[in-house]
Amino acid sequence: MSINERNQKIAKQVVAAHHQIEQGVTKAYQKTETMAVDGFNNISDKFIARFFTRDGEDIASAKARLKASAEESKRHHQEKQ
Repeated sequence: MSINERNQKIAKQVVAAHHQIEQGVTKAYQKTETMAVDGFNNISDKFIARFFTRDGEDIASAKARLKASAEESKRHHQEKQ
């Protein structure tokens, strides 16, 4: 086996190892991201349920009401300017 052939074999092994590392890092990041987003949404839902829901209102309805209120407030503020 020539030096060139050995170098090509080593290069292929290095590329394969880097690909495996890349896949591992990507999967770990995706898990971390999912956990962070799920955790935030869970806390947000509990906060909305505790402080912003009205009698018998579910969390989704409260979110929709709050969003509509925020959009109306933003629109009213822009009209004043």
